[in-house]
Amino acid sequence: MKAFMMTLAVALSLSTVACGGPCGGTCKDAADCEGASDSAEDDCNETCDEAYEDAKEAGCKKEFKDVMKCADVCDPVASLEDCEDEYTAYGKCIE
Repeated sequence: MKAFMMTLAVALSLSTVACGGPCGGTCKDAADCEGASDSAEDDCNETCDEAYEDAKEAGCKKEFKDVMKCADVCDPVASLEDCEDEYTAYGKCIE
């Protein structure tokens, strides 16, 4: 259950998500999404940095980076399906 919640948290965070090192251009992309707030890029950076720190502490940097490379920040729901393998690997790692 914990793995599912962490995986869901990463997926949901993609809508406001974060973009430090492994998140690359994700936060810049978040700012360009339809309906994005003026603070979308800053919110994204903060969220990603926190999520990445959690992944590092759990020894799941690679899995986290794989999710961020695959995911579509403007359509996190579709990302759950399109990136199922990446989310599953991250969920198993983080538990």
